[in-house]
Amino acid sequence: MTNASQPSPSGPPRQRLLRVVLFVSLALNLLIGGLVLGAVVGRDGPMHDRHVMLDLSFGPYTRALASEDRAALREAWRTHAPGWRDLRETQRAEFETFVDALRAEPFERQQLDAVMERQQARQTAQRALAWQILSDHLAAMPAHARATYADRLSEAASRNGSSRPERTGRD
Repeated sequence: MTNASQPSPSGPPRQRLLRVVLFVSLALNLLIGGLVLGAVVGRDGPMHDRHVMLDLSFGPYTRALASEDRAALREAWRTHAPGWRDLRETQRAEFETFVDALRAEPFERQQLDAVMERQQARQTAQRALAWQILSDHLAAMPAHARATYADRLSEAASRNGSSRPERTGRD
């Protein structure tokens, strides 16, 4: 005879765990996004007028570029995404909507999912644009500059598993 009081493996505890994991993931994404936007948009911060989103998003790909190339990518981003500074207010509003949806009784998962889907769509579009800007920049580089860049990427990958190439301003 089976015990009817035992929850099934895919029952409520598993759904609760999935909700917690999704919430933690979203919270971390919002935290990172807020830190990046705060550093980029902040008028008095140490990163004023620097665009770190590409560096955070693409890690070794942008770190291996010469400082002039990173500056060119920031300028291209400003040209192709002129409204990126307004994003902070949109993210703040959606964060409040997310928190409100969490507190709502009765809880309506569809509201929460809708906010997460909008955030994911916006992040996907931004990332695709950033990759396109990087790709365009690499395609426009002379062969010797691309070879130097490739060397830095290879060096970073071979250093004890580290993907952090040394930054140089003169390469």
